[in-house]
Formats: sequence, structure tokens, C-alpha cells
Amino acid sequence: MSQPRLARDLSASVERLGIPVWLSGMARGLLGKGHSLHFLHNRKQALREADLIILAGVAADFRLDYGRHLGRKARIMTLHRDATDLKKNMPKTQLRVQVDPAEFLIYASQKWTTGTDWAEWFSRLATWQEERESTIEEMAHEVMGGSTRLLCSGHLTPICLNMPY
Repeated sequence: MSQPRLARDLSASVERLGIPVWLSGMARGLLGKGHSLHFLHNRKQALREADLIILAGVAADFRLDYGRHLGRKARIMTLHRDATDLKKNMPKTQLRVQVDPAEFLIYASQKWTTGTDWAEWFSRLATWQEERESTIEEMAHEVMGGSTRLLCSGHLTPICLNMPY
């Protein structure tokens, strides 16, 4: 985020818009742990099934398989400060806006109303999220040979290794 002073306003704006969000890199803490709009898993599946995708400050690079993860039927809007990243791997973008993404989303949240009931979509996203979390938990259990001795309250216990320098 290029303007950290806008973080609170941006967070409130995302909440007003009520849209599902996958955060990357430096934006990961924007909504806080466990926020109902913040999803951690199944981004590719969601992007393939979404009807509107807003890429805010994110280029369609290797993380999005150079745009191939984006649904063919989706309307796509890219918001980016950099003109090159705005167009990178995005031949079918319907709207490109060279702007600070945070400022744009803050403004948009004051002007737009969704008027849409997304309960079914959020339910699907939550189901995918829960399924992935369950898979990860099962894999961790298998790797640890059925033991959960390293787990404490659902978190890994810190392990100190004595490594020679």
C-alpha cells in the first residue's frame, strides 16, 4: 500500500462495498484475521466463477497465471498506479483506471451501492474456504504421523533450533 495513512479508510470502504477480498503481499493485514470478507484459499476457483473482478493494485503476473485464472465471462476492472502494470497480461479488461487503488475504492464506496444479495456467493466461498482448511489440517495431521503434540490452541508451538554458525 503506497499510502499507509489510508489503511483504515480503505478497510472501511471494502466493508461498505461488501465484496469478497483476497489480499496479497503487503495488504494481508488490511481487514484483520478472520474477517468475513477476507478469503485465504480458492482464489483461482473464485476468479474463474466471478462475474466481476476488480484487480486493485495487482498485476496479472505469475500469481494469477498471467491472467489465465480470470473467468472468461467476467467483467474485469484493473486499478493501478503504474500504466505498465495496468495493462500487463490483460487484453480483455473492460475498464482500466490509472489511479491509486486505495483512493479509488474509498471514493467508489461512497458513491456505489451494490443492492445485490450475495448470500449464495458468500456461502459458496465460505464452503470452499472450510474445505481447504480441513484439507490442510488433515495433511498436517498426516505429516505429523497422527500426533498433534506440536499444536497448541490450533497454532504451531515455536521451535528453537540450535544451529552451529
